[in-house]
Amino acid sequence: MNSRNSLLLATLAILTLGSCTARLTPYTSRLHDEIGLDEYGLKQVQFYVSKDVTLSRNMGDSETQVSGGRIKMVNGRRVEEVVIPAGTPGVLMEMPDSGQLAISFEANSTDYLLFGANTQQGGAFSLMAKDWTHRIGKVLYGGRIYQTTPESAGALLLVDVRKLNKLDVHSRTATGRRVGS
Repeated sequence: MNSRNSLLLATLAILTLGSCTARLTPYTSRLHDEIGLDEYGLKQVQFYVSKDVTLSRNMGDSETQVSGGRIKMVNGRRVEEVVIPAGTPGVLMEMPDSGQLAISFEANSTDYLLFGANTQQGGAFSLMAKDWTHRIGKVLYGGRIYQTTPESAGALLLVDVRKLNKLDVHSRTATGRRVGS
């Protein structure tokens, strides 16, 4: 095979492989409005996190239960840490508010993080916290309060827009039945 044919085959292989990869884009309030899915429909969407999210909390002396993280020692204290790496897939658990999505990133778990439309990031759904101080957030996760690392601030929800466009959800509403009908 000559070098020209080799180059052509290599280019075709790269294009073919590139077309198979996910095309992740931030999930925004505009996209949310455009697709118009209800909670049931959004539960069929695969979400991803844009960057590493690290949660940590100090464990009390009497605590022995660890929900989903690992225990490490920091300055003589026991700290539970949960790491959700960038690109981790997640699913919608619920929509506690019309502008919020509760996304779970752990298999067989009901623990979730809240994401909401952030006007400072063009309406992209970003990690929400009860409080942000110096880019450190306090989040409720698994019924316990954790702190995020500063690097976790600004984590966004991503979706594969090609798969989103192919999503076809069939839904119907029951009208009810009356006695004697």
